[in-house]
Amino acid sequence: MKNRLCSQLNCQPGFICVTTVEDCANLNYYKVACQEILCPVPVGNAVLSSTCSRKIGVSCPFSCTEGHLSTTVDNIRCTSNGTWNLSPTTLCLPIVCPKSVGNAVISPNCSRMVGKSCTYSCTHGYIPKASNSVVCTSEGSWEMDMMDNDTLCSPIVCPKSVGNAVISPNCSRMVGKSCTYSCTHGYIPKASNSVVCTSEGSWEMDMMDNDTLCSPIVCPKSVGNAVISPNCSRMVGKSCTYSCTHGYIPKASNSVVCTSEGSWEMDMMDNDTLCSPIVCPKSVGNAVISPNCSRMVGKSCTYSCTHGYIPKASNSVVCTSEGSWEMDMMDNDTLCSPIVCPKSVGNAVISPNCSRMVGKSCTYSCTHGYIPKASNSVVCTSEGSWEMDMMDNDTLCSPIVCPKSVGNAVISPNCSRMVGKSCTYSCTHGYIPKASNSVVCTSEGSWEMDMMDNDTLCSPIVCPKSVDNAVISPNCSRMVGKSCTYSCTHGYISKASNSVVCTSEGSWEMDMMDNDTLCSLIHCPLDVINGNISSSCRGLIGEKCYMICDNSVNTVNIVCLSTGSWNKDTTAICSLKNESVRHCPLDVINGDISSSCQGLIGEKCYMICDNSVNTVNIVCLSSGSWDKDTTAICCLKNESEICSLETSRPNMTFLYAGTSVAGTLIVVIIIVGVTCLIKRRNDTTRYKYFFQRAQI
Repeated sequence: MKNRLCSQLNCQPGFICVTTVEDCANLNYYKVACQEILCPVPVGNAVLSSTCSRKIGVSCPFSCTEGHLSTTVDNIRCTSNGTWNLSPTTLCLPIVCPKSVGNAVISPNCSRMVGKSCTYSCTHGYIPKASNSVVCTSEGSWEMDMMDNDTLCSPIVCPKSVGNAVISPNCSRMVGKSCTYSCTHGYIPKASNSVVCTSEGSWEMDMMDNDTLCSPIVCPKSVGNAVISPNCSRMVGKSCTYSCTHGYIPKASNSVVCTSEGSWEMDMMDNDTLCSPIVCPKSVGNAVISPNCSRMVGKSCTYSCTHGYIPKASNSVVCTSEGSWEMDMMDNDTLCSPIVCPKSVGNAVISPNCSRMVGKSCTYSCTHGYIPKASNSVVCTSEGSWEMDMMDNDTLCSPIVCPKSVGNAVISPNCSRMVGKSCTYSCTHGYIPKASNSVVCTSEGSWEMDMMDNDTLCSPIVCPKSVDNAVISPNCSRMVGKSCTYSCTHGYISKASNSVVCTSEGSWEMDMMDNDTLCSLIHCPLDVINGNISSSCRGLIGEKCYMICDNSVNTVNIVCLSTGSWNKDTTAICSLKNESVRHCPLDVINGDISSSCQGLIGEKCYMICDNSVNTVNIVCLSSGSWDKDTTAICCLKNESEICSLETSRPNMTFLYAGTSVAGTLIVVIIIVGVTCLIKRRNDTTRYKYFFQRAQI
């Protein structure tokens, strides 16, 4: 019944059909109505805004109750089915304080919610600063959290000093920290100068006595040969007496003070600080004890003698318990004797009046045949030899010796050159012995021929004045090594350079060759390209020969000039007619060239003009043109063909005048005729000159 009534009511969207029983006695009597759908009032810790209608599609703001915090920043919206888009139970969650604060850890049994008082403990190395409980505030922080990280717990710090040990002020002294330390005056670290702070707040060696970290500084029981009194504590600042071991005596006072460095106040000196050994003297007379020897009692020391003295016997001596050397009872010359130089040196005899002791300058004389090398005095050295005695036996006196050379003569190095000696000699380069090659040294220290000029023993080598057809320049000395110019006689020419060197054999350096060494006979070449020269021809200067080309039966006369070349260009004369060889043209305007003519360079041909029965001889030049102007020679003499004035000889001027066409033609014909006659005459003269040259 109820469902049937609601279906008949047909509520609009956003409304729902609701029924009520009007007559309780009659349960079948219902009242139906459409009621607007509203979302429920949220439960939990979320509180809707008072303005929220809770209707479908409405978005409403909300707030959380005290001690809770919203989980979203968005509003909640009522959906079409009458529920909120977000679960009201999760909109607000309770505020919880953190599990730890700095080095304080909150008890896990506490809810840590706002207003709750929780106990806490501190991490290793820290202790509670005050009470070990703390309250969670509405801000979600512990009530002392506004302070620094050390709010609830304070670090455990070890003490600044332990006995005579002072911890470094730069160290935090916190648990587990290793800190360096220094000791107070008079103390030094017992072992390492670092120590670790324990969790009990004490240094890890602090369980020992006060001397744990630092030990008192104690000076040594002895210093070198000084022994400190055993009744003295030897601590810093203490003054102790001492005694010296056998053989030593106190250097000054027999008391000494222990310094803060743990050494006696005179300990900065050498090992002999407090006690000095008994030492023998550094020298005895002229004997000087070795500085490397301690000179102490019982020591055997080597010694050296002062300048001018040498050890008398052994060079070692022993120091006695009296502090003197065991031979010291003798005189001053006990250990050393004076050095004396020898009475003579080689051929030098020292004056008997000189003491010959070191440093003395003595005069000397030389034996017969010798003279003093320099000064006739000499000094005795510390080695016991005369100051020039380091040289050979001839130290002080030199023998009379003749010179090693005379002019260009060099005496044999194997000869002593002493007085009366006969020595062989050789001449320097370019010279030969004048007579015998031996000479005697005289008592004057000169060679027996030395009174003559510098050329006494040797004469210069001179090369000949001429060599066959070569004549040496008269201005050249012709001596060995000299380079001389030369000229060749008529008909000859220098074979190479026109200079030649005189050798040590007295001949010119090219003289080993044939007689034509320096000059060659001048002749013209006998080989002709594309032709031949008569077999009887020798090519001598002035010789007249004939030649014939391979492509011709005519001979050509040629003459050898003084320059060694032919008077005619043989190559040009016999040039072959081919594409690469230059030749003269065979076509002539208004004329013909003989059919046998090939137009080769040097070839002689004849031509005939169309308007003439006379032949004209022409020769092909090396330039590839004929020796005559063929165009000008064969100019036609008629009114229709007129030769160009450019073919006539340059600088010729022709004047003509006329008032009519006929007169003008007559003048032109006359000029052409005169030009041809002049040209022909010149060519005839040139042709005669050519053959005259060819017949020479």
